[in-house]
Amino acid sequence: MPYVTGGLSSAKVSNSFATSNGANICTEVNRKEDAWGWNVGGGVEVKVAKKLSIGARYLYTRYNAGDYRVDVGAGTAPATNPFRITPSGGASINRGDKFDTQSVMATSSFRF
Repeated sequence: MPYVTGGLSSAKVSNSFATSNGANICTEVNRKEDAWGWNVGGGVEVKVAKKLSIGARYLYTRYNAGDYRVDVGAGTAPATNPFRITPSGGASINRGDKFDTQSVMATSSFRF
Protein backbone atom coordinates (compact mmCIF):
# COMPACT_ATOMS: atom_id res chain seq x y z
CA MET A 1 0.00 0.00 0.00
CA PRO A 2 1.61 3.30 -1.03
CA TYR A 3 1.01 6.40 1.10
CA VAL A 4 1.98 10.07 1.46
CA THR A 5 2.51 11.94 4.70
CA GLY A 6 3.08 15.50 5.81
CA GLY A 7 2.69 17.83 8.71
CA LEU A 8 4.31 20.25 11.13
CA SER A 9 7.69 19.66 12.77
CA SER A 10 9.45 21.01 15.80
CA ALA A 11 13.12 20.71 16.84
CA LYS A 12 15.62 22.04 19.33
CA VAL A 13 18.60 23.39 17.36
CA SER A 14 22.00 23.74 19.06
CA ASN A 15 24.35 26.23 17.38
CA SER A 16 28.02 26.34 18.30
CA PHE A 17 31.27 27.62 16.82
CA ALA A 18 34.89 26.83 17.66
CA THR A 19 38.15 27.72 15.93
CA SER A 20 41.89 27.32 16.30
CA ASN A 21 42.41 30.74 14.66
CA GLY A 22 44.28 32.67 17.32
CA ALA A 23 44.95 35.81 15.25
CA ASN A 24 41.39 36.97 14.65
CA ILE A 25 38.74 37.67 17.26
CA CYS A 26 35.67 35.48 16.74
CA THR A 27 32.40 35.71 18.60
CA GLU A 28 32.04 32.11 19.69
CA VAL A 29 28.32 32.12 20.29
CA ASN A 30 26.62 28.98 21.55
CA ARG A 31 22.88 29.24 21.26
CA LYS A 32 19.97 26.83 21.56
CA GLU A 33 16.63 27.60 19.99
CA ASP A 34 13.31 26.05 19.14
CA ALA A 35 12.62 25.75 15.42
CA TRP A 36 9.32 25.08 13.70
CA GLY A 37 8.88 23.71 10.23
CA TRP A 38 7.10 21.24 8.01
CA ASN A 39 7.67 17.79 6.54
CA VAL A 40 6.47 15.82 3.55
CA GLY A 41 7.19 12.31 2.37
CA GLY A 42 5.85 9.03 1.23
CA GLY A 43 6.35 5.33 1.45
CA VAL A 44 5.13 1.86 0.74
CA GLU A 45 4.03 -0.93 3.10
CA VAL A 46 3.61 -4.60 2.16
CA LYS A 47 1.85 -7.23 4.25
CA VAL A 48 4.10 -10.32 4.57
CA ALA A 49 2.06 -12.29 7.16
CA LYS A 50 -1.34 -12.03 8.82
CA LYS A 51 -0.11 -9.53 11.45
CA LEU A 52 3.27 -8.43 10.02
CA SER A 53 4.14 -5.88 7.34
CA ILE A 54 7.38 -4.29 6.13
CA GLY A 55 7.99 -1.13 4.21
CA ALA A 56 10.16 1.82 3.29
CA ARG A 57 9.63 5.54 3.85
CA TYR A 58 11.22 8.81 2.72
CA LEU A 59 10.79 12.04 4.70
CA TYR A 60 11.94 15.58 3.85
CA THR A 61 11.84 18.14 6.69
CA ARG A 62 12.54 21.88 6.63
CA TYR A 63 12.99 23.82 9.87
CA ASN A 64 12.90 27.62 9.99
CA ALA A 65 15.65 28.27 12.50
CA GLY A 66 16.94 31.72 13.39
CA ASP A 67 19.87 33.14 11.45
CA TYR A 68 23.08 32.02 13.20
CA ARG A 69 26.05 34.32 12.65
CA VAL A 70 29.64 34.43 13.92
CA ASP A 71 31.42 37.79 13.57
CA VAL A 72 35.17 37.75 12.87
CA GLY A 73 37.21 40.80 13.84
CA ALA A 74 40.79 41.88 13.20
CA GLY A 75 42.47 40.89 16.46
CA THR A 76 46.26 40.66 16.00
CA ALA A 77 46.05 39.52 12.37
CA PRO A 78 48.12 41.43 9.78
CA ALA A 79 46.38 43.72 7.28
CA THR A 80 46.70 41.03 4.56
CA ASN A 81 44.58 38.55 6.55
CA PRO A 82 41.55 37.44 4.45
CA PHE A 83 39.14 38.41 7.23
CA ARG A 84 40.55 41.97 7.33
CA ILE A 85 40.68 42.89 3.65
CA THR A 86 36.91 43.39 3.52
CA PRO A 87 35.62 46.99 3.42
CA SER A 88 34.37 46.73 7.02
CA GLY A 89 37.65 45.27 8.31
CA GLY A 90 35.93 42.10 9.46
CA ALA A 91 33.70 39.32 8.21
CA SER A 92 30.65 37.32 9.21
CA ILE A 93 30.08 33.60 8.88
CA ASN A 94 26.37 32.86 8.39
CA ARG A 95 24.57 29.54 8.62
CA GLY A 96 21.33 30.83 7.17
CA ASP A 97 17.81 30.50 8.45
CA LYS A 98 16.76 27.19 6.90
CA PHE A 99 17.75 23.75 8.17
CA ASP A 100 16.77 20.80 5.97
CA THR A 101 16.93 17.09 6.69
CA GLN A 102 16.16 14.05 4.57
CA SER A 103 15.74 10.51 5.80
CA VAL A 104 15.07 7.09 4.33
CA MET A 105 13.75 4.43 6.71
CA ALA A 106 12.98 0.75 6.62
CA THR A 107 9.88 -0.08 8.65
CA SER A 108 8.24 -3.12 10.15
CA SER A 109 4.83 -3.26 11.78
CA PHE A 110 3.26 -5.90 13.98
CA ARG A 111 -0.48 -5.68 14.59
CA PHE A 112 -1.93 -7.12 17.78
